[in-house]
Amino acid sequence: MKARILFSVISLFQFSFLSADIQFAGIQTFIPKKVYRTRQEIRQLFTQLGLEYLDSMEYEYKDILKTTIATQLRDPNTYLELFEKYNEDIQYNKFAPMCVAYINDWVGHGIFATAPINKGDFVGIYTGIIKMKKPHEDTMYTWDYPTDPIHPELTLVCDATYAGNELRFSNHSFAPNTEKVNILCNNHWYVCYIAKEDIAFGEQITVSYGKGYWLTTNRPYYDPFTAFLRMDLIAFAH
Repeated sequence: MKARILFSVISLFQFSFLSADIQFAGIQTFIPKKVYRTRQEIRQLFTQLGLEYLDSMEYEYKDILKTTIATQLRDPNTYLELFEKYNEDIQYNKFAPMCVAYINDWVGHGIFATAPINKGDFVGIYTGIIKMKKPHEDTMYTWDYPTDPIHPELTLVCDATYAGNELRFSNHSFAPNTEKVNILCNNHWYVCYIAKEDIAFGEQITVSYGKGYWLTTNRPYYDPFTAFLRMDLIAFAH
């Protein structure tokens, strides 16, 4: 209880620099009230929330489809390793075993592994609508998208605010077990999650939103303990 009080009074600015030195007691286990396991159940959740489920990215900004992106790269070999390792995962739209579960009113939903995920495994493609970023637009469910080589002055985002897949529910952690990487495949960029470490059965799948997300937006203070959750799926299944 004292630790929670301490965190609640540390400013976000201070926490961004202190987070690397904080030691946590361990992963908390909880029994969820509601779990969405199958793709059908997850689609139903999206419908209940007034969202559209996207199996693949959609493009509001079309110009990125008018050029061969690979020819515009200064060093294509930089992205060759990622392509060779994950291009089949992207083409077959592979998804690591996961479910969506409701955590609490503060955090909302999160995603949890329903089977062990190994370090380096492809977790999934973060789907959304590729569009130009607008000033003062909410970026809670967006990732920056690689610059269009024809119009480098424009800022693009992959926006899952109203349409996306399970990964839009990934919660932030300053010690995440996945990382977001942009992978070039078939002349398109894909926003992908890759496991940074082994992820245990029932463990929450997290990603770092980046320090800038918290420092440059009017977000409520983030409770870091919610990132260290393991869902008791066995208990939930009785």
